[in-house]
Amino acid sequence: MPKPQTTKSPASIADLLAQATPEAADALRDLAETTPDKETRKEARRALFRLSQSGIAPTKRAAAPTPAAQKPDMLRVFASAIDGAGNRLLLFLLSDPDGGSPTLVQILFNDEQGIQDVGVNRMPRREVDTRVTRFLDQLEQGLALAEIEPEYGRWLLAQARAINQRLSRTTPGGFLDLLPRIGEPHARFDQSPIYAQFPAETVANDLTLARAPEDLFALAWFDAWFLDARDAVPWLEPWEGVDSGTLIVTEDVKQERRERILTDAVGTLLTPELRAHYVSRLEESADVLRRREKTTEAKQALYHAIQLASERPVTEVPFARELIRRTIVAALELVHESQARAAQREKIERP
Repeated sequence: MPKPQTTKSPASIADLLAQATPEAADALRDLAETTPDKETRKEARRALFRLSQSGIAPTKRAAAPTPAAQKPDMLRVFASAIDGAGNRLLLFLLSDPDGGSPTLVQILFNDEQGIQDVGVNRMPRREVDTRVTRFLDQLEQGLALAEIEPEYGRWLLAQARAINQRLSRTTPGGFLDLLPRIGEPHARFDQSPIYAQFPAETVANDLTLARAPEDLFALAWFDAWFLDARDAVPWLEPWEGVDSGTLIVTEDVKQERRERILTDAVGTLLTPELRAHYVSRLEESADVLRRREKTTEAKQALYHAIQLASERPVTEVPFARELIRRTIVAALELVHESQARAAQREKIERP
């Protein structure tokens, strides 16, 4: 019994050559590219060359579709409001490519120092949901966390990493390994998403929001907003001296003196760079509060962000003045507490 043929024979190549059609050229090309027999491939290429001499070529193949870029393994992203020191928490919930348990990535960054800490935990979905819910449930206790768009999360992360790069500070170990799974941002966000919901002009002209900044700092999400107490040291003695002078002065005079001290402190401490940071902190915190349906509080924070971002001298912005005033007062309280503890120790240790 003759052995069955597994490849085209030279005779069939000759037949295709004799046909001298584009279809025959297509068949010869297939033979030249796919036939396992080396001699058959050579014969097919020769035949194709001879047809090309007569102006007969294979039909053009449709371009193979470009493979889609690999999608990041991202499911959901959460972001916290920014605290008064510029710290923010990002949570990235990543799926497992093989269908296993998801990975929860926690990234802490600072808007002046960049990415500070990275935590990675692979856990069952139910446990992930429990942990995220635990964060979400702390809204009234001062931790505002909200789900954001994945693309915006990537953008925030890229901006945080850019700070590390600008300062030549390495990111925490393992961070770079996570980037392919999180993905790079494909869109720019030149302003906070809050303005898509609450236009700046509308908020700025809303007289119901033109309240004293003390009302904002009374909210749980802003009551811990202070500058570093050490920054206020140069103004502590003059501030306290307003009440400790030997001359009797009226309260109006005392208040006038404090305002002058405050003006000097605001102009010195709130540099243009720090002023811009506080604008962003207010905007981003407002955006998170808006997502958590704290609409009035979100608009209140945004109102002060708009005022701080205006062209007014920083010493005339109520939010800036109240921020520095409460920092000075808090720093004095720390000094008094420290002095009281030292006196108590001295009393105990005295023979």
